[in-house]
Amino acid sequence: MKNKIITTILTILIIALPIAIMPGETTYNIPKVWTLLIGGAILLILLLINYKKLKLDKKDYVILAFAVLVFISTMLSSKVKISIIGEINRYEGMLAFYTYILIYFCAKKFLKYKDNKTLLNVLYGVYISISILGILQYYIKLPTNDLYPIFNKGACGTFGNTNFMGSFISMGIPIFIITYIIKGDKISFITSLLVFFCLIACRARSGWVAFGIFSIIILIYLIKNKNKKLFKRAVILVVCFIMIFMLLYLPEKSIVKQKINQVKNDVTIAKTKGLNDKLGSSRIQVWKIVIELIEKYPIFGVGTDNLKKGIADNLTETSINFILRAKVSIDKAHNEYLHIAVTLGIPSLVIYLTFLCMIVFPKLKNILKQEKTFINLSVIISYLAQAFFNISTIGVAPLFWLSLGLLDNQNFKNRINE
Repeated sequence: MKNKIITTILTILIIALPIAIMPGETTYNIPKVWTLLIGGAILLILLLINYKKLKLDKKDYVILAFAVLVFISTMLSSKVKISIIGEINRYEGMLAFYTYILIYFCAKKFLKYKDNKTLLNVLYGVYISISILGILQYYIKLPTNDLYPIFNKGACGTFGNTNFMGSFISMGIPIFIITYIIKGDKISFITSLLVFFCLIACRARSGWVAFGIFSIIILIYLIKNKNKKLFKRAVILVVCFIMIFMLLYLPEKSIVKQKINQVKNDVTIAKTKGLNDKLGSSRIQVWKIVIELIEKYPIFGVGTDNLKKGIADNLTETSINFILRAKVSIDKAHNEYLHIAVTLGIPSLVIYLTFLCMIVFPKLKNILKQEKTFINLSVIISYLAQAFFNISTIGVAPLFWLSLGLLDNQNFKNRINE
């Protein structure tokens, strides 16, 4: 019974967290955070009820050590309330981190579907729905007002930000591409095309980087298998992807073309003049500011999700120049690993990376041998790649933590053996 209830709650979270929104400049994530925290509370109760049957391994102890450091960082924060709940419209404070960890535990220990296709069918529904919305957002432009804010930010789906859409898409596209190449089913083919359209249309360069890395992985898989059917399906996808790209790139006023030209210009500047503060939408300068803070608060950071206040309390010439030029404050490091280091401390980052390595590395030897391992590892690797240039968000991060749990899920291993 507990497996069924926990699986149901996790399924609800998978569906609701990406989709739930309250359109508005500062309200997009409110339904997401309430869904996340209520779901997390229910999962915690279910785990406590079944604590006697909960066996912990080394990876579990490592992530619990990470949770302890999150608590310490929160309590030492200059704004404890912010660190508990999270920055406004971000909401990735201590409660969110603890819910992510609960999702990992529950996915690892109890997630089990009667039909192995259930989870895949859920993902089809979620990704197709959001992709169709993203396509509509790309072509439909409505006036900026409180009535139609969902159609004035580009192909951002239900996330309110094109970078978050790119993060979400980067996790989904490996699932549908691999499934189509291996099985050749129509729904995976159609979903792959819809998702690829949104990957290009949202113009999230972090998502493009993740897709590039995944493309190398799938190419190695095809070369190793030497299967004509698989290669033929891959070629069909590539041709369709090229057609979609041209559809978005060729129009005279193409915003995709503008973004690609910007990338080319950044590369040219980097080659001729070295790294410039304005490169990557000013990410270089943001990273410099964050590294200065890490040097000042190396052990416990400035507090969970408390970067905005941490920078305000420790202004430097670099941060002042950025604020005066960009006229915005910084509440995320635009690099998940740097963000963990600056808000939670370097030890937390080391433990987090250790946890990831303990899950991912042992499975790498089977990445090209087992279909489910191949899919799950591709999803995780794609997310970790885009995380170098993007930020964590409560609409996407739970899917990543669930993927970690699923990869380490004993029931999942048993089904592979069967």
